[in-house]
Amino acid sequence: MYGWKARIGYLSPGQVVSDITTHEFYRIAPEGVTMAIATLGIRQLTDQDLSGALERIEKAAADLVREQVDIIVMAGAPPVSFDGVGADKKIIARIEKASGLPATTILSEVVKALNQLSAKTLVLATPWYQSEINQRLRVFFEGYGFKVLNIKNLERSLPEVSRISTPIFPLSAYYRIPWQAYRLAKQAFHESPEEPDAIYMPCGAWPTAEVINVLETELGKPVITSATAKVWGALRMLRIKTDNIEGYGRLFKLR
Repeated sequence: MYGWKARIGYLSPGQVVSDITTHEFYRIAPEGVTMAIATLGIRQLTDQDLSGALERIEKAAADLVREQVDIIVMAGAPPVSFDGVGADKKIIARIEKASGLPATTILSEVVKALNQLSAKTLVLATPWYQSEINQRLRVFFEGYGFKVLNIKNLERSLPEVSRISTPIFPLSAYYRIPWQAYRLAKQAFHESPEEPDAIYMPCGAWPTAEVINVLETELGKPVITSATAKVWGALRMLRIKTDNIEGYGRLFKLR
């Protein structure tokens, strides 16, 4: 039986759910934990699309209830941080009211993870070239008492990046290569004005799972990604052990 341990409801920000999102979830999550997905319809990371996605939260949450999920996790750092500090708490309250289920957001779980890791400072490596998206993330984390020392991001839109990359790969493939995330995270770390306590790599559609342990070994700091924060936070809410999950960072060894 699928989901015999738990069924996690996932509010995905995009109109289409990336295969990377689902692949990395099932790569990390223990056997018996499954994910049902509802989408919020974002096409582009514009203010109009972000605000429209936020308006669809209640309907999407109700759709997940019909799938008999146990909890609901909202993804998407851009929509969750759109309305500033504390916006995640308001979103959680809306989801819980609409669904009658426990809820959280990935950004809320990143905050909890940073606190449990005793991290005070962090750097961000993001795939978003839009400066306003990245600066909202800075405001979000600093509003919770953390110091964001550095942000490194892709400097072109995904189609532009793809066209200047090696011709071996098809359009948008550059975004899907794990070493791009690895190199960007190392840049964020080494170009930081001081050594950070942690590294955060947002975006569930960015392949990061296989570089987490490499980065932690090389840099000596905890690495949190959207995929790991989602699984870690959801399993803790469900009272399912996480310390037997190997290969995806020290986050899963927290008690």
